[in-house]
Amino acid sequence: MAAPSIPTETRVPPHNLEAERAILGTFYLNDTAVVSVQSLLDAEDFYDPAHQAIFSAVIDLAEAKTPIDPMVLINEMDRRGLLEKVGGPAYLTGLEQYVISPGNVMHHARIVHEKSLLRKLIRTSAEIASQAYAEADEAHSLLTESERRIFEIIKQRQRGGFHAFGDVAQEVYSTVLHRSENRREVTGLATHYRGLDRLTGGFQRSDLIILAARPSMGKTSLALNVAARIAMSERMGPDGKTYHPGVGIFSLEMSAEQVIQRMICTEAKIPMDLVRKNMLDVRQVERFAQTGQEMLDLPIYINDTPGIDPTELRLQAQHLQTRDPNLAFIVVDYLQLMSVKRSRTESRQQEVSEISRSIKGLARDLNVPILALSQLSRGIESRRLHEREPRLSDLRESGAIEQDSDLVVFIHPVLGQDQRTESQGDGARLKPSVAEVELIVAKHRNGPQGRVEMLFRRDFTEFVEKAVVER
Repeated sequence: MAAPSIPTETRVPPHNLEAERAILGTFYLNDTAVVSVQSLLDAEDFYDPAHQAIFSAVIDLAEAKTPIDPMVLINEMDRRGLLEKVGGPAYLTGLEQYVISPGNVMHHARIVHEKSLLRKLIRTSAEIASQAYAEADEAHSLLTESERRIFEIIKQRQRGGFHAFGDVAQEVYSTVLHRSENRREVTGLATHYRGLDRLTGGFQRSDLIILAARPSMGKTSLALNVAARIAMSERMGPDGKTYHPGVGIFSLEMSAEQVIQRMICTEAKIPMDLVRKNMLDVRQVERFAQTGQEMLDLPIYINDTPGIDPTELRLQAQHLQTRDPNLAFIVVDYLQLMSVKRSRTESRQQEVSEISRSIKGLARDLNVPILALSQLSRGIESRRLHEREPRLSDLRESGAIEQDSDLVVFIHPVLGQDQRTESQGDGARLKPSVAEVELIVAKHRNGPQGRVEMLFRRDFTEFVEKAVVER
């Protein structure tokens, strides 16, 4: 049986030549229109190759601060050897007749941009279909690459540009007024740890928060505690109905089953060690089952892809926000376990820098806070006991983590408790089941630094709060 043939596309791609001509003609009447249009369009957004060449020339003339009129443009296209290819002097001079009103130029620009997006979507879809028919790559790789290319087109729906002070100020005023009327201390996403929320104002939208510590100090436990508290909380939607905020967890170290088991044990107050050793009594089994049932419908989503790279993480996070528009928080556990596929960087430090920049960009794109866990350098252990308080320079493998982050929080044992042990009946010496720790806010881009005193209950992998101390 012969393989199915791919039909040849004979239809004309979406375009609007009248809108393209109106844009180009407007430049004769209003030089400042070039800046506005350039914030939305590139030369390739024009369908007609002649219009692409003309637009490129206009941009170059504008950057050289050269007044734009038909004669100037004719001379420029002649200098480039493109005058006859774009229709000659008569065509360039006649562009002005397509302008109904110079004030409509951005309306025409949006039309051209929309047609360009449709053409890109058609072209990309056809290429994806061709690769799928050719079976040129594994299905998983093709799906990942296809998602990336489609999301690249989605991102182009909104191009960056300048915001008028007055437009943004009105929105800011409304936000401040709303907060003053409600008198809430937490302006961002509440972690539901009172001291931490008082110090930070909650996790703010688009912020990159780094939670760092040496191994076995409870980074994952604290992150999961915060994630569970956020997902269990209720918020009021625009329609007046309450909902649970969505939480995405990228677990590079533990499987989804291990993450869920740990979260249930924390909420049920069941020692993790008993679950691992299969030593639960009847009441504990019932409590585990009941707690699991209560948490069943929480909007917590776990991706346990090991060694995930920034591109795949971005695609999965964007996918999740499409699936759950109420996505409010993302956890990445942890930075140093991520890798950059086909990396051109010369060192691991540069690779981690690329990862942290990518995650910060993702936080801004999704407009949600991202909590990324990070290891601290082993060099901290070589310092004397009373000098082991973490510093920003201890962030492992990259100074860019410090630079890209909006908030850096360290977990630090009080009085070197990570070195303390307790005697057991059989002579073994283990860390205490309850450790006194401090959460040290070492960097806060928009607020004060400070400390929050906590207790880490290792058996339940749970953090509980003692007090807050500002400095």
